[in-house]
Amino acid sequence: MALPRFYAPHWQHASGQVLLEGEEATHAIRVLRLSAGDRLVVFDGEGWEGEGTVQEIDRRTLQVLVPSPRFDPKDLPAQVHLLVALPKGDRQKEVVERVMEGGVQRLTPLTAQRSVAQPGDQTAGRLHRAAIESAKQCGRNRLVEIGQPIDWNHWLKQSTLPTHRRLVLHPTLPEQPESAAIASRDLMQEIAASRNDPNATWEVAIGPEGGWTTHEIDQACLAGCCIVQLGPRILRVEAAVALACHLFCLTWEKPQSCTARGKQ
Repeated sequence: MALPRFYAPHWQHASGQVLLEGEEATHAIRVLRLSAGDRLVVFDGEGWEGEGTVQEIDRRTLQVLVPSPRFDPKDLPAQVHLLVALPKGDRQKEVVERVMEGGVQRLTPLTAQRSVAQPGDQTAGRLHRAAIESAKQCGRNRLVEIGQPIDWNHWLKQSTLPTHRRLVLHPTLPEQPESAAIASRDLMQEIAASRNDPNATWEVAIGPEGGWTTHEIDQACLAGCCIVQLGPRILRVEAAVALACHLFCLTWEKPQSCTARGKQ
C-alpha cells in the first residue's frame, strides 16, 4: 500500500525536518490517526519529495524526519501551457486533475465568446487547492502554475511562440486551403522532435462547452495557429484536456515495460 502524501510548502530540505501543520496535520492526526514511528511522504509543490518518519505529534502539528529528500518533479520533459475555457462548478477540479496527472506545467483560464464560467478573484485559489489534492493522489511533486485569466483575442495577439506550436483544438478542421490545419501524423512528429529542446514550449487552447465560434476559428487561422482535431466526436472540456495532455505524454514519455511471468 502506498504511503500517504502530505504537502509541505515551506519545507527546508537541508534541515532534514518537516513540520506539518494546518489542514495537513489535521488530516494526518484525526483522519489517518498517524502516530510516532509511522512512515509517510512529504512534497513541497516545487519538485522535492522525501520519505519520512513521524517523530513527534501534538494536537495541531507533526514533526517529521526526512533524511534524504530528492528533486523529482514528474513534469513533462518540455513546456506545455494549456489555455482552457473552464466549465462550471466541480468540473473545474476535474480539469486541474487531468492537467496534474498529465505533467503539464501551466494552466491559464481562457475567456472565449461562448464561455459559461467567468473566472473571478477566487478562481486561482480554488484551482491551486485542487492541484494540491491531485498531487497527493497522482504522485506529482510540482504543482501546475495557474496563470491569470486571459481573453481569447489577447492571447492571439500576445503569444510569441512559433505559429506551429500554438494549437487550437476543434472537432472539425477548417475547409479553407490557407488555414493552418495540421495532419495528426505531422503534429506528432513535430512534438516528438521537440522533446529534447530545452526552449521548446507548446500552447494549447481548448474552447468552451458550446465550442469556438466560426469567427474565433477564422481568427486562429489568420494568426497562424494550428487547428487540431483529436477525433470526430464532440468532447467535454475535461475530456479534451485529458487527451491534449496525453498527446504529449505518449509522445515524450516511454511507458514502463511489463515482463510476462510464466507459470511456476
